[in-house]
Amino acid sequence: MGLAKRDLSKAARFIVSIGHPDPIGYVTEIRDAIAKNYTIKNPGVNGRKKGTKEWVLRGKPYIGVIKWVGNDCKVYRILPTAIIKTPKP
Repeated sequence: MGLAKRDLSKAARFIVSIGHPDPIGYVTEIRDAIAKNYTIKNPGVNGRKKGTKEWVLRGKPYIGVIKWVGNDCKVYRILPTAIIKTPKP
């Protein structure tokens, strides 16, 4: 999960740079959205890269790039969507 961790750190730096009042809470919500999708075994939609799926993280302008292997899921990336708006607290 190296790239996914790096992506989440990059998101945190962006959120801090725009002066969000609760950057830790915001990043935690992104992480929790990924955990929730995993828990409910969300199959995701076909990804841009062959063999991957994507989760749209509800309420956040980020997607998770994943691959299901049996009952387990590997999170490859956490990427901003095409439109980044100022995150709301």
